[in-house]
Amino acid sequence: EQEKRLEELSVVLLETGLEKLNVKLFTLESKISNKNGNRSSNYEIESTDKRREEQEKLFKKIAKEKRVFENNLKTIASINRELETNQSQKKWKDYAIYGKVRALYLKGLAIQ
Repeated sequence: EQEKRLEELSVVLLETGLEKLNVKLFTLESKISNKNGNRSSNYEIESTDKRREEQEKLFKKIAKEKRVFENNLKTIASINRELETNQSQKKWKDYAIYGKVRALYLKGLAIQ
């Protein structure tokens, strides 16, 4: 019972951490996309081009992080399904043991 609660708590903590990461990614992406520069001199043109290159690199990195985020969400969903399956199997196993013991008890009463 305590192990089950620990597993559920760890899954909840993972989900919370992933949601916080997702919010940070969206915030970073919006900050990057909102930065625009005016081109008035060669230096500014060069710096703007460099900035665009850096933005493209950051967008690629953000896209990669989003893929990792999505994979982690799928993993958590899989873990949740597995936990639910294990819990339901334990219930059925307990019912089966109870049924077997009850049948043996009733059989013992019938013999007496």
